[in-house]
Amino acid sequence: RKYDKFFQTYRIYFEKENVVYLITGKRLFFSLLGDKKQQVRDFKKRNRLIVSRNKPESFIPLIDFYDSLRQ
Repeated sequence: RKYDKFFQTYRIYFEKENVVYLITGKRLFFSLLGDKKQQVRDFKKRNRLIVSRNKPESFIPLIDFYDSLRQ
């Protein structure tokens, strides 16, 4: 009797060096950061950020910080 059920799914893509990656979890995301991985993890802990695939916008502060390290 539940004909109108919808399931929302999120897909997160990360572009690095002109290659687009589908992020399936935090572990894959951090592995793509290479030598800056520990710095981004420290930033996440220091700012008490919670990152989740169910909340794609939670990755934005980490990506912004990573971009600032690359410049």
